[in-house]
Amino acid sequence: MRSVDPLTATAETEIGRLSYDVLSVIPPNRAMPFIGAAGLGAPFVEVDPKTLRSSHDERIYAIGDNADTPYAKTGYTAMNSALVAAASIASDIGVRVEGPAPPENLCFPMVDADRALRIETHWTLGQDATGAVQVRVSGSHDETARSSYARLRREWEVRALSSLFGR
Repeated sequence: MRSVDPLTATAETEIGRLSYDVLSVIPPNRAMPFIGAAGLGAPFVEVDPKTLRSSHDERIYAIGDNADTPYAKTGYTAMNSALVAAASIASDIGVRVEGPAPPENLCFPMVDADRALRIETHWTLGQDATGAVQVRVSGSHDETARSSYARLRREWEVRALSSLFGR
């Protein structure tokens, strides 16, 4: 994004001038510089998508905005990824746990105070003939703003905060 002109509802981008009705600008996602300086990857920590363990240091796991994965860099996916990393760590220290499914994403972007859209993404893991991990993605979305999606978003927020803070 080079510039935005709210008076003409246009944005100047690398591909030219675009008109908009509603504009949401998301800056490029970047990890902290120490990740590259530590030799963990650039710009993100290179990880095994199955365990989220660093490809450069087996003592390190990375999720969310710091990890180089095929997964979405959303809070919902980061919370799912934390379960994957936790299961991997538990296994590393000898605790038998059932591995969680690969991360998923469920997002309800708000379009106003009462309505939201829905985006759902699922990743599945497999292996190719060489044993390398293969990641497949599937999903669906609904671009119709609905009050039911806004309600589902608020319910998810309550569950997420409860799981994080125990209330």
